[in-house]
This record gives sequence, structure tokens and C-alpha cells, in this order.
Amino acid sequence: EKLLWKSVKFLFSGTVEGVKEFMSDRLLFAQSNQLFPFSESDTQNLLRHIDSDISDAEFKQIYSLTKGVAAKIDYVVKKFRLEQSWAKILDYDHAKDLYDADLRRVITSENINTKKILALVAYSEMPLTESVIKEILHIGDEEYGLGIKECDTFFVVTNDIVSFENALFHKFVRDSLSDIKQD
Repeated sequence: EKLLWKSVKFLFSGTVEGVKEFMSDRLLFAQSNQLFPFSESDTQNLLRHIDSDISDAEFKQIYSLTKGVAAKIDYVVKKFRLEQSWAKILDYDHAKDLYDADLRRVITSENINTKKILALVAYSEMPLTESVIKEILHIGDEEYGLGIKECDTFFVVTNDIVSFENALFHKFVRDSLSDIKQD
């Protein structure tokens, strides 16, 4: 049977080995290309398109945090749209990484369920629904609601499945919370 999309092409992000782990062995990988970061001028044009009032100093700080990496730029832009201020974003203490301040804010929360939800979603090898998360952690709707609220900017919920909105932040969380992986 001839399929209309017989010669379709796909673009995957990640290593060839990583993509091959979940794809059929019959697929032909024509080439593998590394995506390079955006240049400083391209990043500046993008950010000026989003906010024409961004100062040169704010831009330089943002570029030094993102290093032109598309996922990090996207993360900063989403935060800007929430905060409506570059200054608020840049006020964070980005000790190790762009994501470090956000992660520290969540893991130092008084609500223990916040860190547990974050770690569970980060280390799960399968998609988790909200009801499965509550069941695994033995928490009710109210406890779940309070816990997820503190880290809801990191997650997207689609068809009741909770996942990280940003793959780089997901990796950062996995690396940062390795001490509680088995808890």
C-alpha cells in the first residue's frame, strides 16, 4: 500500500542515539545536525521585537544567561510575559544557571509536596496524570493543588498528563535533585 506521506521528513531534537531509543529500527536517519545558538544580534532583534523598551544592559544580562540557546530564550520570554518586567527576571540570584533561582524557590518551599511533585515528574519514566501523582504521593486534591501551584509555571497539563514545559529545565531538575531520586 502506498502512503501519501511515504517520503515525509521529521526533525527531532536530541542525540541520534536518544532518538533511536524510541524510534523504529527501520527508520533511515539521513543526517544529524547540531543546532547552534542564536547570535547576539539575532537574540537582540528577537527580544526587541517582544519588548522595544528593553535596555542594552538588560539585554546583555539576558544574553549572558541564555547564551543564545533557543530553549533558554523561550524560558526567559515566557517569564517576561508573566512578569511584564525584565528587571524582575534579572533580580533573581542566578547562582549556577538560568533555572537555578526558580528551582531553589520551589525546593525551599514550606510545602513538602511541591518538591515531591517536582521530583516525581522529573524522574518518572512514563507520563503521569494528576490522579496518578496524587495516588503515588498519597495526597488529596487540596494538598496536590497547593503543591502544584508553586511549580505550575514549569509544567504543562495536557489531557490530564503533567509534563515539563521546557526540556532543558527538566534536565536541570533531574540533575539538581539527584539526591532525592530514590525517595
